[in-house]
Amino acid sequence: MSEVGADVVCLVVVNDQRQYSVWPAQRKLPAGWRVVGEPASRESCLDRIETLWSDEYPGALRAAPDRTEPAKPRISLGDKRGDAGIGDE
Repeated sequence: MSEVGADVVCLVVVNDQRQYSVWPAQRKLPAGWRVVGEPASRESCLDRIETLWSDEYPGALRAAPDRTEPAKPRISLGDKRGDAGIGDE
């Protein structure tokens, strides 16, 4: 978004997953997003998002009973044939 400079009026927007973003006020909102609060400078909008967005999990994951981070896959270099180490245990 090259048009978002210090002098551009922006909006704080939120989607159904409760993820926030800064959006130029003169542009049409994308589907699924709605405005939160009044138009302001980009910096003011970022400050507002920092206050509002206390949980970065998407809404669908907030209701999940186990919100632990997904396990990182074990990476193996495999052997010279190029297999990915699957079943090397």
